[in-house]
Amino acid sequence: MTISDNDSLLSYIAVRHTVGLEDVATDALSFILNRSASARAALSEFLGDADAPLSIAKAETQSFLVASGAYPDMALHDSDDNLLAYVESKFWAPLTHNQPVTYWENLPTDKRSVLLFLAPQYRVETPGLWDELVSRLREKGHELGAADQSESLVVASESNGKRHLMLTSWKHLLQKLADRVGHDNKAQAMFEIVELQALAVAAVEGRSDTRGEELKLMLAEAVARLRESGWANTEGLTVGQGFGYYGRYLRLAGLYVWLGTVDEVAKQVPDKQLWLSFYDDSGRVTLDEVRVKMAGRAESQSGLLSWMRVNVSIPLPQDVPREATLNAIVTELESIAKIIDPNGPTYRKPSDVVVE
Repeated sequence: MTISDNDSLLSYIAVRHTVGLEDVATDALSFILNRSASARAALSEFLGDADAPLSIAKAETQSFLVASGAYPDMALHDSDDNLLAYVESKFWAPLTHNQPVTYWENLPTDKRSVLLFLAPQYRVETPGLWDELVSRLREKGHELGAADQSESLVVASESNGKRHLMLTSWKHLLQKLADRVGHDNKAQAMFEIVELQALAVAAVEGRSDTRGEELKLMLAEAVARLRESGWANTEGLTVGQGFGYYGRYLRLAGLYVWLGTVDEVAKQVPDKQLWLSFYDDSGRVTLDEVRVKMAGRAESQSGLLSWMRVNVSIPLPQDVPREATLNAIVTELESIAKIIDPNGPTYRKPSDVVVE
């Protein structure tokens, strides 16, 4: 069992004995906020605006929303127990079914309120997570204004409203807290923040399958691009994952599909990492018609993906920049969509149609 020079006691124990590091990190952050007025002041300023900070008095983890049956990671309240913000902790996990819409709709609308997502710096710098957050809100009728983006922070407010969506990195936020706590000479709180910083580093850098996690992020970005171009719709559909597989459900050119990876298949056929699998849900085109349209591209039922009837491998270029891989995925999926629906994009909005 090796020990890194960057390990703290908290990170060393948590990484080796805990499955849900997001929960551990959230509880640790809540612990710090509730014990340290300086840390609360730093977070209040970070979530506030130029006129005034939020008046954070306490943090509460795993509060239950009765109406939706959801558990926000952390809720922030003022001294009168009024809700001010939700904080959702992310490292490399995908969004859950309730994120972000359920929490957004539970925020107060009569004053400034915030839904903050904490994630690794990489997920702040790249568009996948932010685009998915905005897209899910838009699908439920919540429009945001233009985003204000810097290296470690993305912020947007609802159109003509007071709710704000924020995405920042663990590193950036914890440094904000450390700066304020250090300025106020609070040694105990500083020690606790340093412990949490080490845990966040361990959670971010301790991935065992970097390629797999990167592919998950690219899938989210690819689906977001397909939604934007009108070839895909994800309303009411979420991530489908379990032991040994990961993917995203969507409607591609009107058909219900799953786009993802299966570990066992990847082991047996290393050059086929990404799959598009079609379901028969009495759609516009039957699966037999899909197989014909794919002109032999549909894989045979060799036992690899026998739980689906029609499966198409999506080639991934090797040894090319990330953007080239992402573009290749999107191009391939759009070409399949055009075969299925030659008159598409299927979900093109009326406003997108040019009248001559």
